[in-house]
Amino acid sequence: MAKFQCLRSGNFVSFTSPDDIRQMRVHEGYKEIFDEKENRQETAKEMLNPQNMMVIHTAKRRGRPARTVN
Repeated sequence: MAKFQCLRSGNFVSFTSPDDIRQMRVHEGYKEIFDEKENRQETAKEMLNPQNMMVIHTAKRRGRPARTVN
């Protein structure tokens, strides 16, 4: 379980789902709150796991390809 604090309101929220935790870590409006030393080690291991890393896809250029002069 991971706890997060809203930077604007100061409210605390907690999540247990790995997908929710991963999304909240990259969210700009929240910061993660660490309660115990064990929790820090656990989340560090989670972050280094390749399955938990986010994949960024680049968009393909839209439209017709540029004309090439031969």
